[in-house]
Amino acid sequence: MSGLYTNQFQAVVLFDGKKPIHPSLSLGRSRGELLEMGLPLNITQESSDFALMMGANDLFVTIQYHDHPAEAAVMTPSLGSPYIGMISPDAAARLERHDSHAIVEVRQGVMPDMPELSSFLDKIDMPKPGHSLAEFNMRAKVTATFCADLIDTHGGTLVHWTPSNMLVEAEKFAAMAQGDAPAPIMVHPRLFAGPAVPGFKETPVGFYTLGAANYIGDEIHMMPAPVPWFDLFDKAMGLVSEARCNTVTDFGIRLSLNKKRCCDVRLHTSYER
Repeated sequence: MSGLYTNQFQAVVLFDGKKPIHPSLSLGRSRGELLEMGLPLNITQESSDFALMMGANDLFVTIQYHDHPAEAAVMTPSLGSPYIGMISPDAAARLERHDSHAIVEVRQGVMPDMPELSSFLDKIDMPKPGHSLAEFNMRAKVTATFCADLIDTHGGTLVHWTPSNMLVEAEKFAAMAQGDAPAPIMVHPRLFAGPAVPGFKETPVGFYTLGAANYIGDEIHMMPAPVPWFDLFDKAMGLVSEARCNTVTDFGIRLSLNKKRCCDVRLHTSYER
């Protein structure tokens, strides 16, 4: 992802076995749900394994089924993430045994999602199509809705959510895709250990985020601390929520976990503003 409010989403749903999905016939539930949300999608092109749908404000949705395994090399790096090992312990086995896959892609606006172009348009004060938090959240919702439908109706086993490079077991996907922005699936904490701290039993753990930049323009680097990492991550997500309303420019922000301990948070610029 290139930064704030990227205009393109892509997710891959893996299946055991080969079973054509006939998108236009089998995804009526998704279209119905989105219609109730005020997001009507018209099918403009279709075949037994492909559907192109269009909505208002230059919204494009494509679903493409492939009767062969996905490119494992693209997903394998995610298996090295300790966080993925915690939330999807069976991911490696599901990736190895899958036989087919479907790619869900949601795009809005005709301009390519390029940091250089975004920077230039910012300099000349020209708005970009689909470039708002509300539209970004809408694209995430549309992508997740079609993925969930593919899981329920066609027995998907694993989802590769490319915006945050996460592999999520199918039965956990719906829960992780829900919730106030950012939903759990939107920000991936890449965990790493730090040196031991005398007097503490916990191994210091820190993380870099992958996905926070889409909300605040920067990724978060949480320095290792001898406290449960999920407490730190929860605090970081609170920072994301706060920063959506306030400009964050201070590299020395400190988040208090309680009166006795705190940890440093560093913001790393992920693209040229």
